[in-house]
Amino acid sequence: MRATLRSLTVLCVVLMCGNTVWAQTSITLAADADTSIRENWPDEERSSRVLECRSYNYQDISGRQQIPYIRFDLRVLQDAPPTGAVFSIVKTVDSRGYAAGQVRVYGLKDDFGNTPQAWLDSGLTYNTSGWEVPGDDNGGTQDIDTNRVVYIADLPAAATSYVEETLSISNSPALDAFVSNRWANGGLATLMFVQEFAVNRTLYFNNTENTDLAPPTLEVTGLLQGLPADTVAP
Repeated sequence: MRATLRSLTVLCVVLMCGNTVWAQTSITLAADADTSIRENWPDEERSSRVLECRSYNYQDISGRQQIPYIRFDLRVLQDAPPTGAVFSIVKTVDSRGYAAGQVRVYGLKDDFGNTPQAWLDSGLTYNTSGWEVPGDDNGGTQDIDTNRVVYIADLPAAATSYVEETLSISNSPALDAFVSNRWANGGLATLMFVQEFAVNRTLYFNNTENTDLAPPTLEVTGLLQGLPADTVAP
């Protein structure tokens, strides 16, 4: 598992309880796992590639739909649910543009039969994914069961093709609620991307393996335990 704590900024509140130091902090977490699954290469593990999001019905129903999975580990946070979540991801210079409403972001539920939250990016494929992906081998259908995921928001439009761009979701009650729920239920939070319409294009987003660009991140405010004692003013 990769290190998930990318940066830590103490905002304004530092508390001591006995010998334990607590701080209200703004924390930016990098994804600790990310990959894409591809319908017509159902057994291929794709974690070393950029995250690819391809529409269904691609090139005359060739079955090439691709769905990125991105997971964050919230277990670094202590005693209070995180708030103010901001999800960010970089569209790479190789990617096409897209219109508003084209890329939908979902949160993976813990329902029986779904992909476990502790999935391994080196082992998740189209064939090993859970029931949130119907797996009907029909390239003309949308491969997401919306009863098994939580709709978070649409990624902001990125109309210009082949331009690097950072895209963010913020001020989203659905994202805040999903992150808080996952913090309270195991601490692992998985997001998925799906292209909503069959527009015959592939979108590329940076992953954690490519360190030339920022990885997918989740910024939250929460309580962190165990800061060095010298961060507390005498």
